[in-house]
Amino acid sequence: MANNAFCIKKSLSNHKSKRLKIYKNEAAVLIPIVSNNEDLFIIFTKRSEDLPSHSGEISFPGGMYEPIDKNLGDTALRETFEEIGLKKNDIEIIGRMDDQNSFHNHKVSPYIGMVSKQINDLKFTIAKTEVAELLFVPFKHFYIKDIQWTEKWMRNNVLKKMYFYRYKEYIIWGLTAEIVYKLTKIVSGCFGGTIC
Repeated sequence: MANNAFCIKKSLSNHKSKRLKIYKNEAAVLIPIVSNNEDLFIIFTKRSEDLPSHSGEISFPGGMYEPIDKNLGDTALRETFEEIGLKKNDIEIIGRMDDQNSFHNHKVSPYIGMVSKQINDLKFTIAKTEVAELLFVPFKHFYIKDIQWTEKWMRNNVLKKMYFYRYKEYIIWGLTAEIVYKLTKIVSGCFGGTIC
C-alpha cells in the first residue's frame, strides 16, 4: 500500500491541472483516498434522496465556495468535514485534477486527499440531510474492464462522452465518473492497470 500511495503522489506531482477562468459559482470536491491494510480505497458518498439536485447519486464530498474559505482546497476540506466528519488534520492534499464545468454551469475543482489513518481508525459522522451512505471502493476496481463503459449524451446542445462505472448495485456516472476516469488514467502505472 505504501508503494502505491507514494506512486500516486509522484504521478500527481507530475500532473499539471487545467484551470478554468473564474466563474460566478465555484465549487470543490475532495477525492479521499484511504488505506485498509494492503489496499487503497476511494471514499464516495451516496447523496440523500431528499436533496433538490443530484439526489441519490454517487458523488465525492464537496460543495460551493464560501467567503470563509481561504481557497477552493479549503472548500473541499470544509465540505468533507461537514458531510462525513473527516477532519482536516487527517487529510493531506496531494494533488488537483482538471477543473470541470458542471451541467449547472458551476466550476468544480477536484482535489485529491490522502487520509493519514486507516479505515478502521477513522470515525465518520454523516450529515444525514445530505448523505445517505458511504462507499469504500477499492482503487483497483476501476481497472476492471467489465464494470466500465461510455455513452454519448447531448448536454446543453453539446454531444458529450459520459463515463460509467458499476460497483455492486451502484452506478457511478456523470461528473464524478469523469473525474475518476481522469484520475485513474494519471495513476494507472501505479496499479498496472489499463484504461478502456
